[in-house]
Amino acid sequence: MVRTASRDDRWLSVGHGRLVDTPDGRWYMAVHAYESGYRALGIEVTPGCASGLLLFYNPEHATGILLDDAGIGVRIANGYVPSRAHQGATRAQFRLVNDRQEIDFYYRVPGDAWRRAEGSAEIAGMDHNVLGGFLDVRPAVFAAGSGHATFRNFRYWREVKSPV
Repeated sequence: MVRTASRDDRWLSVGHGRLVDTPDGRWYMAVHAYESGYRALGIEVTPGCASGLLLFYNPEHATGILLDDAGIGVRIANGYVPSRAHQGATRAQFRLVNDRQEIDFYYRVPGDAWRRAEGSAEIAGMDHNVLGGFLDVRPAVFAAGSGHATFRNFRYWREVKSPV
């Protein structure tokens, strides 16, 4: 059995998984864990589209940064977007920094420096022990609405790299 022993471990929330029975009768366990990391994504949208970069548990429990007709905003885990920046922007780059399950959101519009978004999230409770379902938090991109979104330049780093 394996488990997370410290917040300084490379893998967090270790200790749960799924049993897999192979056709030849052998059993394996696929262990689920979260590695603190950094993600970056370039996004471009047309009118009527909302798109962004999320940490997704299920449709009701996801947090991330988005771009839509109202501008750039942070989606808190319950779906609420408290404020917007850069109204009218159609293109942006996003970064999520996960430092010990405390998430900071960064964005950059063409020609500007990286900025930290106003909102942040704490995701320690976004797991099956709290929410059920035996799921895990996964990075995700999304696009919704009547317009179109183009995603470019998805990158992932294991270590925390704050852009500002």
